[in-house]
Amino acid sequence: MVTRILGALFGTLVFFSALPATATIFTNTVGNYIGVYDDTNTYAWAEADPFAQANFGTRLASIHSSSDQTLALAARILDTPTWIGLHDSVSEGIFEWLDGAPFGFTNFAAGEPNHSGASGVYLGTTSQSGQWFDTSLTTTFNQFIVNVTDFVPPDPPTGIPAPAGSALLGFGVLLLGLRRDRKET
Repeated sequence: MVTRILGALFGTLVFFSALPATATIFTNTVGNYIGVYDDTNTYAWAEADPFAQANFGTRLASIHSSSDQTLALAARILDTPTWIGLHDSVSEGIFEWLDGAPFGFTNFAAGEPNHSGASGVYLGTTSQSGQWFDTSLTTTFNQFIVNVTDFVPPDPPTGIPAPAGSALLGFGVLLLGLRRDRKET
């Protein structure tokens, strides 16, 4: 079974090896964060972190200031709920970052956190001011944010043809040359 996923990272094509070939992964890097969006699969909070570790060598993001919050929101691909690395799955009501960073800065919406039982935290949409919400660990989203600091890019595949953008650029240059030739005659 083919288990490669085509994605875009730092403007290059990258293949991952953890999921079926039917998924396309999109990434966006802003500051210390990478937004990851899967157009086919959704991930429970507890699935998103192992996926990030297996494919990016890093954890779901920890956010420590309002400027970090702004960067994390900007890294999202779409304005949809987005997992981050905050949870209270060890002890109800005691929130911790997956990467072990101290928990200090918070951006919970009014009335949050309000989920009883183990929960993961997600960034809300723009209409929710990107504030944080806690929900069940089994809720699924197709987007999450990871830290760049530990990021290890996957090995590039071999024998992959050049991206289509290079061919389009060459075609555009050819058309410009033909147009110039017409004006000179």
